[in-house]
Amino acid sequence: MVMVPSEDLTAGLSQAASLMDEGQELMHRMHELAEELRQVAAQLAQGIPAPAEAAQQLTQAAHAFEDWWRRAQKLVGGDLERSIPKVMQALEAHQQKLEMEIQRQKAMAVLEQVGSLSYGGKEEFMPLSEIQFEALGMLRALKGAEQLDDTALALAAGTHPYALLVRLIANPDLSDDDWQETYQAVKQSLGNELAVAAARGRLRLE
Repeated sequence: MVMVPSEDLTAGLSQAASLMDEGQELMHRMHELAEELRQVAAQLAQGIPAPAEAAQQLTQAAHAFEDWWRRAQKLVGGDLERSIPKVMQALEAHQQKLEMEIQRQKAMAVLEQVGSLSYGGKEEFMPLSEIQFEALGMLRALKGAEQLDDTALALAAGTHPYALLVRLIANPDLSDDDWQETYQAVKQSLGNELAVAAARGRLRLE
């Protein structure tokens, strides 16, 4: 089962990446214009009139920068400096923040799914209750974490034992090799009882 982050986060991440690409192009264009302006200045010093397109290109570049700067400011928020390097730094920091939030959402989704597991037997299944109690504590800590630790990243990547347990339960169409590998990993990390219960269909996602 794929954990899908919110559309707002993915859209924001896409916008940040697009703006950073535009910023790179703007910096390249500004560098080219600077060289062209140096040539124009040398021509003016020799009494040669400046070509009409030089002013037009400079105006177009200025308009492109203003439009790019406004869109970056709207995405990042706050009052950004009118400097391409500074705006690029702000966009990079914003992108990293969004990426972390996407990873947080994926990790939290796994923990929430663990919490929603039910056991088909008549009595309480202690191995499940124990990991659900632990998952609840991890979920609370993850909500307020300023940085994501290795456990959270493993949950988001689907390599944590809890993610593997959910995968085993939620994906009955796994290939034989994938099923065997996932089953053995769950058995080794979470114990034989949980692995067998998942394999025999006694654990269900609500």
